[in-house]
Amino acid sequence: MDRAARHRLSLERPVVVVTSSTLAFAAVPARQRGYTLIELVTVIAIVAILAAIAGPRFFDHSLFRGRGYADELAGAIRYSQKVAIATGCSVLFSATTSGYQASQQAASGNHCDASSASWPTVVTNADGQQIVGTVPGGVTTSAFSLTFGPDGLLASGGGTSITVGARTLVISAVSGYAEVQ
Repeated sequence: MDRAARHRLSLERPVVVVTSSTLAFAAVPARQRGYTLIELVTVIAIVAILAAIAGPRFFDHSLFRGRGYADELAGAIRYSQKVAIATGCSVLFSATTSGYQASQQAASGNHCDASSASWPTVVTNADGQQIVGTVPGGVTTSAFSLTFGPDGLLASGGGTSITVGARTLVISAVSGYAEVQ
């Protein structure tokens, strides 16, 4: 082969430019890029097991309903105590296994009849809604009653712990404060 033929041959050969990215891919064969079927199936199986264990917890709302009702009950008890102080009339807060209600003694003119044994007036809040409520489905509670005197202190029923779903509602014997634990 003469010199001119070698020169033509060298011009026909492709020129390979080596960079850091071509060296990285050249070291790994093409069939080893990505995930294998076994790896994908293993990850899917792990995710499925976690979903089967944790999934039902996201859809069971009884714990949230129980906590919400315990907070609602504590708020209604606190409001009943405040109404007793603001009006100067005793307030009876009674709760059953199906709901609760706050009532005041019968009126005698502009004052409450302290000698009356009846509680005909349902306590209302600032927007006119009655202080009554029902126990949500899936939540269990026990019956109790509290009587707040005109000074806001408990006349009867204090110092108790009421179980509301998974929570405990503690009523202070001294102050009548209701706290959810």
